[in-house]
Amino acid sequence: MSLRIYTGEYLISPALLHFGGNWCTHGCAYCFANLNKPDRVSEPNDIARVLKWFDTGSTAMEFELLKMGHPILMSNDSDPCAKSNAAIHRCIVEALSPLGVRFAYQTRGGVPEEEQRIIDQAPTMVYVSLTTDDEMVRQRHEPGAPPHAQRMQFIRRLREAGHMVVIGLNPFVPKWWGDVDACFEQLAGWGVTHVWHQAMHLSRWQISAMSEKARAKHSDLIDYASKKVAPDAKDYAAALDRIEAMGFNLFSGGVSNKLGFWDEWFDRLGYPWSPTVDALVRDCDLAAGGQPLAIDLAEFNAWADIGLKRPRAIWKEFLNGFGRSVRNAGEDTRAHSQAEANAFIWRFDEFPTRFRHACFARVLYDDAHAADLDGVPLMAVSKDGFAEWEVGHSDVTFLNHPLERKCDGREPLCSTEEQRQVQHAQGPDGPQAQRPVLAEVPRHLAESGAAEAAPPQA
Repeated sequence: MSLRIYTGEYLISPALLHFGGNWCTHGCAYCFANLNKPDRVSEPNDIARVLKWFDTGSTAMEFELLKMGHPILMSNDSDPCAKSNAAIHRCIVEALSPLGVRFAYQTRGGVPEEEQRIIDQAPTMVYVSLTTDDEMVRQRHEPGAPPHAQRMQFIRRLREAGHMVVIGLNPFVPKWWGDVDACFEQLAGWGVTHVWHQAMHLSRWQISAMSEKARAKHSDLIDYASKKVAPDAKDYAAALDRIEAMGFNLFSGGVSNKLGFWDEWFDRLGYPWSPTVDALVRDCDLAAGGQPLAIDLAEFNAWADIGLKRPRAIWKEFLNGFGRSVRNAGEDTRAHSQAEANAFIWRFDEFPTRFRHACFARVLYDDAHAADLDGVPLMAVSKDGFAEWEVGHSDVTFLNHPLERKCDGREPLCSTEEQRQVQHAQGPDGPQAQRPVLAEVPRHLAESGAAEAAPPQA
């Protein structure tokens, strides 16, 4: 593992750089990374490679992102505070921090010296996993990870030092908790506001990767994680309702209940722009005054642009989550730019992309999908969600100005003059007649910037 472009959570997390460490000695039984690749090791030479970039320059995408100020996430697949990664974490921070490189973290805590190394940095985002307050459960399923009490004190000290803390209820298994409410009442008292939650899940391949001994030891966990519907789904939902009532912003599936989940990443921590589904839903909601909003692909590309113009083959890796579906449809997954990658992601009605979510739908006009002048379907966005994946054009808002980034007060990426002009479709026999376009929407909608009909109920 090494420094790489973080493609796996594009539009979910704003992090674009990632450093993968060694196999993690926390030893969590359900860890996807340990099960998927148990023999992974970090590449120390990567530090020298990055140092050389700062000395001689480079056209590497990683270096361009570093120069722009994007932080390195440590780490989605190996804890920097685990004993197996403490030394490499120390070396990376000591070597790159003097060059202005910043870091963001995903961790359970662990080696005290590395916890302190994180605390001592300038404020950043630190995601800390809390999975149980029961030591017997922790010792059985996370034998090398720090106890709950140590993690809580780590969080307290992070908050005292001014860091943005995201609590990872991942996985959240209600029966593993003795008093989850008391835990979150304490966190609220420390000023923690962000929670990223996810249910336990294990694929058949991951279960088969376990040793026979591990499968026997964790048979109850495997049985629980293999069910399509968790047996304690009601307890899960009830606990989240109570946590939400305490004022927390709950994030799952790319969208948070309050929206603006990553605002602090940009506004207070000062990291460069990187698009997320959560920010898109929030910005569309603000632009349309709380009504569902229809946008086109060009508008989304302008809003999402991170400023990298050099063509690169790595953009195809941003399709890895659904690339097989594209190939099965007989299409080539090559993408050489962010816009080309976005064009695939936009096709959520064909492939399981980030936009296959209740907050997004296609726009219907006369029983066909409304599209732009290039024939690319529009997408409707609503924070309240849609009951179906298609919504009528009279139930959405159309705006004649570019979508603004509301999260940090910066100017829109393009001006009204630069925005692609939408023209009236030709007559019934013209080339545009077979597919409705945005201009065919009744003029009073385009002129007023708002739909008169009430939005559909989610």
